[in-house]
Amino acid sequence: MSSNFEKLVGNHDILSLKELNVLPIFSESVIKFFSDLSGIILKDKNSQNFPDLMTFGFHIRKSNINIIRKNYSDIEKIAYGRGLAYHIGPSNVPMNFAFSLFYSLLAGNPTIVRLPSSNFPQIIHLINLINLTLDSTEHLSLRPYLSLVKFDKGTDLSAEISKLSEVRAVWGSDATVHEILSHSKRLKCKDLVFPARLSWSVISCKRILDHAEHLCDLANDFFNDTFSMDQNACSSPTQVFFLRDTHNVEKAKSLFWRAIKEKIISRKYEISSSVVMEREIASVRAVMTSGNTLIRRDYLPHFHVVVKDITASEAMKHSVGGGLFFENEIDTFKCLKGYLSDQVQTVTTHKQDVLSLRIQINEACPGQVDRVVQFGRALDFGPIWDGYDLVREMSHLKI
Repeated sequence: MSSNFEKLVGNHDILSLKELNVLPIFSESVIKFFSDLSGIILKDKNSQNFPDLMTFGFHIRKSNINIIRKNYSDIEKIAYGRGLAYHIGPSNVPMNFAFSLFYSLLAGNPTIVRLPSSNFPQIIHLINLINLTLDSTEHLSLRPYLSLVKFDKGTDLSAEISKLSEVRAVWGSDATVHEILSHSKRLKCKDLVFPARLSWSVISCKRILDHAEHLCDLANDFFNDTFSMDQNACSSPTQVFFLRDTHNVEKAKSLFWRAIKEKIISRKYEISSSVVMEREIASVRAVMTSGNTLIRRDYLPHFHVVVKDITASEAMKHSVGGGLFFENEIDTFKCLKGYLSDQVQTVTTHKQDVLSLRIQINEACPGQVDRVVQFGRALDFGPIWDGYDLVREMSHLKI
């Protein structure tokens, strides 16, 4: 195997992971490792500089693992890892790889993770904390079961690792997914693919006007869903639909977008000139593709709003992240059917409307949208993601 890679965490002998025995799901050694890692993350002062790292630290607490574990009581005594699992993390969402690693080990698999090539500071910090945890004598037995590495896409390592793997989990662009899937694999290898997708927000104009005193809270939730990941996460909203359930639609939209602008300023969100330019180019291209399009420039440089009647598939072509939104209006939830595709991952809306919207979307287009959640919960990772039950998919029943 080529040596052209950087070994950062755990087992440096990648070939040896293939020879390890699989673990039962929710192995006590794995739970103890993540519980201890959680404690180190949450007590570490530097971790507090990275909200996404803190979120991961909370997610891997023993109390949360036990909550997740209850969903697998039917198979826990007969389910084991499938074997060597190879995970490719996305390049633009720093902590995603950590959640992928977490669920792979919970499912009992020796795990190799290819980290993003960019040197995200929260990844560097987490690597140090993982190594610190693994150095403890009580976790030495788990060290051989994980390997976090970096290597260039141009190398042949992905192809070599694929030949050994029983699970491949691929997060990234469509091109990345196709590249990994093109590699030869074992006949029973399980592939989990997480290609590029986009998400929506559905906003009631009436609720904005009737509860203007809570608009700051709504803006904060929308900010967390979107700008905390620079709108790079697939679950961060790109298309925003305003429900015409009042006569003062324009007033409601103006109040909402102004509140978002004020929240960006108050939270001191940094916006680079290159991101603004990239959004501008994408906005102009969207205008050029069809008529009846307007670019709202009231909120620059903080974000772009393109008023355009556009489907999810079309929006994907113009989406660049960093604060580019496509605004539209609908008369009822049922009108969303004309815009849906299987490229829509998450829909966020008001807490009071989640159940109704979920029912109507499932009735109109069964299986096309994975999640309907309240504002502020778009980035909440869980054991079911993109329609996959991660633990069940990455484990194997032995009866």
